[in-house]
Amino acid sequence: MSDRAPDMKGELEAATRANPGLFEHAHREGDPKRYDWIKMAAWWLHSKVDQRFGLNMKRDNDGQGLSMDIITFRVGPTDRHVQVFDVCGRCGAPDQTIVWNDITDWSTLGNPGTARWVKPEPFGAAGTGGGAPQPAAAHWTERHTAVVQALAAKTALTTRIIAEQLGWNFPGENWGQKAADPSRPISADTIARKVGDRLIGYRVLPWTGAAPTGPGDISGQSFYSRPPTNYLPDTVPVEPPAPVEPPAPPNPPAPPAAEPADLTPVLAAIEAQGALLASLHDEVVAVRAQLRRGFDINASSKYLGGITGTVRPKE
Repeated sequence: MSDRAPDMKGELEAATRANPGLFEHAHREGDPKRYDWIKMAAWWLHSKVDQRFGLNMKRDNDGQGLSMDIITFRVGPTDRHVQVFDVCGRCGAPDQTIVWNDITDWSTLGNPGTARWVKPEPFGAAGTGGGAPQPAAAHWTERHTAVVQALAAKTALTTRIIAEQLGWNFPGENWGQKAADPSRPISADTIARKVGDRLIGYRVLPWTGAAPTGPGDISGQSFYSRPPTNYLPDTVPVEPPAPVEPPAPPNPPAPPAAEPADLTPVLAAIEAQGALLASLHDEVVAVRAQLRRGFDINASSKYLGGITGTVRPKE
């Protein structure tokens, strides 16, 4: 282990890619997120590279608070024996960049009043799964734990085997492996699940038999999809049951055929009406003929209003 910190500019760039949206807020006065990037950067280096990396208490004065652009590295017995690095060039300006500039004042090393190492707290995705859990769309259930527990009883666990088995048991969940970036090796302890444009990480090894650390949003890291593979012959994929279509209702029975109607009464009524009409017709004809012949009228009166007489058809 070296007594001096190596150049960590590449690590800070990888950390920034793994935690998008933080760097643009760095060291911007009045911005509520102005400390987020430096806290994430310090935790990344502390948890992923060397635990001697930390934050800086500005001028060793708690009243002034943490530096927003300084990383420290302990090189001696106390928190004041530190190497000091400026990590944000032109911070707060539109063209700010990530840098790694050693600004250690070696003449005051160990003395109060210049810099002081501060242990960082978990913040963001730190590559090893040690970061603070972040809200994520993907979630780990008791069924996932049961699958990995059964796998652990049959074979030595690796991130590849776990990802492939979860891909078999949970089709469509897109399980795989991950690396901090394409130039780094695949993680030996953390698997990942691709959810839309996000990457969700779970630290599964060493396996404890309980739900793993996570989920953590590690979007920006590299994802390696794995083919679903069943290492547990007695298991089958856990898929939601297919919807059951209700049976089609039976065709309604055909109505019974109607028996022919008895039309005898109807016909008899029609016939009777015809006979009546014929009789009336004969009587009308006779009356009409009589009217054409005319009438004989005889009348006499004894006084006005007393008229008597007869009216008979002409012969």
